[in-house]
Order: sequence, then C-alpha cells, then structure tokens
Amino acid sequence: MNTKSKSFSEIEQLFMQSDARVLSLDCFDTLFWRNVAQPFDLFSLIGKGISPVARSTAEARVRGRNLFHKNTREVFIEEIYAEVKKEAGVDEIRALVEHEIALESEHGFLFTPAVALLRKAKERGVRTIIVSDIYYNAEQLSRILGAQSPEILSLIDHIYCSADEGCAKHNSLWENVLRYENVLAQDIFHVGDNAVSDYEVPGRLGINALHFRQNEAPVCSVLKSQENVASLLFPDVRDTKPVPSFFHSCYSVGLRDEIDSYAITGWTALGPVLYTFARFIKQTSDINPGAKLAFLMRDGHMPLRAWQTLYPDNGGAPVYLSRLTALHGSFYDRGSIEERFEEFSNFFNNMNHVVSQQGYELLAKQFMFSQERLHKIDVYMMRSGGTVASLFEAILQDDCVQEILDNSREVRQRLIKHLRQQTGIQPGDTLMLVDIGYEGTIQNLIAPILEKELNITVKGCYMIVKHTSGWEKNRYGMITPLSHDSRLPGALTQFIQPIETLFSSNDASVVEYTESGEPVCEGAPIGDWIERVRDIQEQALAFIRCAAELTIPAGQALWDSMAIALVRYAYYPLKEEMALLKETTFDVNVATGITLSGADTEKSVSYIRKYGLTRLLDGSQVRTGLQAEFRHLGFELSTTLLTSLRYSLPWGSETQNYRDRSLEALFVMEDKPMNCNVISNSTFDGFYSLYIPVLAPEIALMVGKAFRDIEILNISYLSDDYIGTKYQKENTYTLELGRDYFVESGEIVNNVIHNLSDDGFIYFRTCDMKPKSLLHIVYRPLIEKTGLSEEAR
Repeated sequence: MNTKSKSFSEIEQLFMQSDARVLSLDCFDTLFWRNVAQPFDLFSLIGKGISPVARSTAEARVRGRNLFHKNTREVFIEEIYAEVKKEAGVDEIRALVEHEIALESEHGFLFTPAVALLRKAKERGVRTIIVSDIYYNAEQLSRILGAQSPEILSLIDHIYCSADEGCAKHNSLWENVLRYENVLAQDIFHVGDNAVSDYEVPGRLGINALHFRQNEAPVCSVLKSQENVASLLFPDVRDTKPVPSFFHSCYSVGLRDEIDSYAITGWTALGPVLYTFARFIKQTSDINPGAKLAFLMRDGHMPLRAWQTLYPDNGGAPVYLSRLTALHGSFYDRGSIEERFEEFSNFFNNMNHVVSQQGYELLAKQFMFSQERLHKIDVYMMRSGGTVASLFEAILQDDCVQEILDNSREVRQRLIKHLRQQTGIQPGDTLMLVDIGYEGTIQNLIAPILEKELNITVKGCYMIVKHTSGWEKNRYGMITPLSHDSRLPGALTQFIQPIETLFSSNDASVVEYTESGEPVCEGAPIGDWIERVRDIQEQALAFIRCAAELTIPAGQALWDSMAIALVRYAYYPLKEEMALLKETTFDVNVATGITLSGADTEKSVSYIRKYGLTRLLDGSQVRTGLQAEFRHLGFELSTTLLTSLRYSLPWGSETQNYRDRSLEALFVMEDKPMNCNVISNSTFDGFYSLYIPVLAPEIALMVGKAFRDIEILNISYLSDDYIGTKYQKENTYTLELGRDYFVESGEIVNNVIHNLSDDGFIYFRTCDMKPKSLLHIVYRPLIEKTGLSEEAR
C-alpha cells in the first residue's frame, strides 16, 4: 500500500487527531463524484449538435489561447462555449452553460464520508473551504453542490475556484488561499485526490496535505476494464451516452487495503448485477401491481436475497421449478410431444442417424418412461435399426402418447400445488416468473397450460431476454432485442455460467414433486466450490446494503451497467478471480447429469497451439470457460473473442495469420519417391500446424534441412472429412513414436528432437491408415539452421 495515500476512514482519524483551524477539501472526485467513468463522459450528454470531441477541443484551444495572451491556462466555462459556437450570442452561451451545470447536478452526488468530515469539522468549530481546479466560478460550483443537498452549503464557509483566481493549485492558487485565509500553512488540513495538486504542491508550502486514494489497485483494474467493455458492448458510448459508473464510491468505502478474490468478485461483479436486477424487478412489479413474484430456484436464490435486502416488505417467494419439471408438466396433446421431437431432431443430420445410448436415455428421462415402456421401445428399435425415425415412431404410438400425457397431467397437478403453496396464486392473478432469462424456456413450456388451467396471467421478469416469437407480449428484461440490437443478448449469454453459479443455492435440481407439492431434488448439489461461493454471495449482499444508500435513478443506464459488470467478470476476470474460476464446475440440468469445467487454461493453450486462434470455439465439446481462458492468454485475445460474438464477426481459415512455413516431404511410392513442399501454418506460442495428405505407404518429413532442434507437441491422423469441423478432435487419433513413426539422425528427449543432421527426418508408416487420411503434425522450431555458419551447424 502507498503510505502517502489514504482512505477516507484513515483521513477522518488523522483529522480528529489534528489541531487544524481550517479543513480544506478538493471538490471533484473528493467531495463531489460523478456517476460516469471519466469527467469527459459527461460531454456525451450535451447534445444540441455539440459532440464530446468538439467540447474537449474547444476547451484545449481556449486554454492555449489564454496561456499565450494572459499567461494562464485557466478558463471560464463561458469561454469554452463561446469557442464551441463562435456564432452564438450571449443568451445562447448562457443557456449552454446552464445546460452543462444541470448535467453535472443530475449525474453527480456527494461522497458521504467527505460530507461526514465536513460535519465533524463544524462540530469542532473548524472553518471549512473548497479548493478546486475547475472552469466553473464559485457561484456555479455552489449551485452544483447545493443541488445535491440543502445542507451542504451550510457546511462550507468558502469556495476557491481556479477559474476565479486565474491560477491552478499546481501554480499559485495555494499561495492565494493562504493569503485570503490569513492562517499559517500548518493550520490547514487539506484532502484531495490529485497526488501533485492536492499533496505535493501544498505539502511543499507546509500545508498538512493528504492524498485521498479513491480506490485500491484491483478496483482500478476492474474500473478500467469496465470502460473497455462498455465501448465494446455499446457503439454509442462516448458519443451520445457516457460510460456509466454508479458504484465506485461504494468500492472506495467497502474495498480497502488487502482485497481477497471473494470480496472483489462479490463487490464488483455479483453485487452490482444483483443490485441492478433487484431495482429492475421493483420497476416491473410497480407496473404490474399485485403480481405474485416467483423466484425460480436454483438461479433465483441470490436475486431473491437481493430483493429481500432492498425491499424486505414487498413479498416474493422461492419456487422450485426447473426446465425438467416444466417440461414434464408441459405435455397436453400429441402436438406438444411432437414439438419436443422437433427440438431433439436438431442434433442429427438425418432421420436415419443411429441414436446414441446417451441421447436415448436423455429422451427417456424427459418423457418419463417406465421400465416397461422402455422395454417396448427397445424391442421396437431393435427391429427397426435403432434410428432416430424408429425412436420417434415408437414413442408416437397411441398407447405411448397417452402414457406421456397421463404422466404429464399428474406432474402438473403436483407442480400447481407447489405454486399455490409458495405464492398464494389465485384465479385472475398475475404470476411473475423471476429468473436470469434468455429464451425463457420454463415460461415457454409451462405458461400456456398454467394460464388455461388456473385462469391466471404468466409473465417473466428477466435480466436478459433473447428473441423468441411473441416475447414482447409477456416478459420484461433489462437487456432485450428492443433496448439494444438483437446480437447483444447472445454475446452476454454465451459465457454466463460463472454468474449463474454465483446466483445459485447449494441445492440439487428439482426433478419431481410429492403429492403435497413439496419439491423432490435429485443428484448432487452444484459441487464443493459452492461452499466458497457462499463467501462471494455474502460479500455481494454487503455491497447491496452499501449501494442502497445511494440515490441512483432506475433506467437503461443502470441496466447497461449490469451488462458491463457481467461481461467484465466473464471476459476480463482479475488474476485472483481466475484462480477461483479454475475450481468452478457447472451442471447442465434437464436430466443430463453433465458437469462442465469453469476454466481450464492448460487445455485451452494446448488446443490453440494445435489449431490456432481462428478456431475460437472447440465444437467437439462444450467450453464454458473459454472467455476466461483467453484472458489468461492475453487481454487482446479475450477482446477478440468478445468482439467476434458481440458483432457476429465470421472467423475461419481465411482469417488466420500469414506466417506460413514450407517444409520438404518425401512420398515413397512403389515405383519412385516423390519430393514436394508442404505448408505449415503458425498457430500460437511459436507452434506450427502441418497437415500432410497420406498419398503413399511411407512418408518422410525432412525436418533436418530446416531445423537443428524441434519440439513435437502432437502427431496424429484423421480423415479429411473432419478437418476444420467441430468433429475434428473426437475423430483424431494420436500416433505413437516407435510404432507409427520414427526419427532418423536426431536425439529425442521429452518430445524435443535435438541435433538433427541435414538429412534428418521423421518417418511415417501409413499402410494401416484409412483412405483420404491426413497426418497432423504440431511442432515448434527451437533452433533453425537458416543463417547459421557451417561451424555453428
């Protein structure tokens, strides 16, 4: 920790121990803070044909002009707008000035600890002043401050502005203050956030100056990443709207000194997301008075706790309703069963595809088949080849359809009992399902039949809403295809599993209900990692209690800040957060039993070394932590991934780099050998990927002509039908040294071939490989022979 910089709690203690006669505070970012990331963000709200660039450029010009003509760089805001609109009259300039002052008042707030310090000074009979480097005059600045609180002006005896004095704090403003106040330098206790103007310069004069450290280094890293995220997510940022920053004052109070990974995640990621969601739920509830709020477990666990923290008297109940139980209760006729088949069919290329055991078991669970029914289907499929078509035919037999409908009706009756017990829903009521969102699968499955059987209206209140048919009629969202373009929800949800886990309770997934409506859960809870999640969740609730003290208007800017916090955590986790993500696991639900890894940096490095960065997603497996893994590899890589998803950028072989390398290959035919050059492509970390078509029973790769030492990461073969497809990895077969290939004229130690002679080569026997096969060699040159002298070689 920088001992020259202090938090406000430390500053207050030092002030109370001092004999100061005057308390002096800097204004901006000490007493008065803005709800935007940087001061110039406010300029994007000016409008009136004035761009942020025009506003900033005009100020720079006036400062330069004043330095040349008046020997000072200080300016008045009226001079700035006279430069922005040179043709404008006095009245228009005055109106523009008042407009910016109004924006300052609207998007600013007083820092509570600084106000508390002013009160303590008054209690002790200490004079209080504000000393600010700013283009406002004292009267204008007092109006900005007074708009925040009627009390504040009674706590301030005098305001000194650099514009009024014609000099800044780093020049001679402090000398002026000492002369006007008529006190000794050591009698002034000054606090400000600028290390030079508020600490070094007044300190040289003998003033008891303290540098206020707004935020600790990890928080500053988060805030800077959020600025980058905002610019990537929202194209109009810093043009027509600012980068929102509503919570940096909370971090200044709650995140001090040594900050562990649980606190940084709870206060900067989970907490802000939950706080904004709870505010949105309140807004949605207000426009649907009397709606019964049903928080869908497990992901509704922390939204419910956040809601109860902010609005303890406004109802809301946990409802155990999973995608599986919603599906079980959703079948009401043959058509609803066929709709499920239509979704399932998307996993196959044609109806003659043979159903895997895993796919068969998944459908069996989702359709609630008894053992007797499973036996009948097994017999039918064995007679019919086990294809997708035969499975569908077996299930759509009349007796099977009736069994599904009967089971679904019974589940639905128990599910309805659970809903009534938890929410008290009555005919004519509105049931509001609260969840993270996306397509609203549970609502889509169960809402139509609930509305029909219970005579109620079902709506959804979600963080993020993706486009589905008619979504705008029955659901609300903070981020929707109407609030932003339709690509944004997809970019937000592609890698949202870490946030989902932070939202969750440590419960197994609900799979059924008892006759009395109690949920029946099955399987293990989310995992051991959830025990550590509880610490993050408690930190998030502490943040929410802190944020509850702020006055933040509900609206799209606040909702956008949720998206920024979410994406920052997903794509740009701090190093401390990465350590936690590596220990994370997620379960897929819907009766699959599949568990996914949060982040596996070693696997991602190996994958990119083999296939290159243009293969951003490993289609042969579900990669939940790819975005965090990319941040581990480099900020630019996670930025590339986020940008490609946000703006639907196509990535393929044509977008790979141009760093190719040519090697000589010898194909040994029956009649004579054939030499030709083969091209390898640069992938990552200095590795190259080389594909060689199997055109002969024996192939020699003449690596000794190019390299003395070379590292071999992997040698394998595959059919050319799979190259570049999502099926490549699962259809690739690793070759074994000494059986499938040999090294001639070189020494092998730990996958590194040393001291290759000029005629050294890697020899492959390919007789057992299938037709249309390719050899795939991934290698890294260690010492090249090109350019070496004969002696060195």
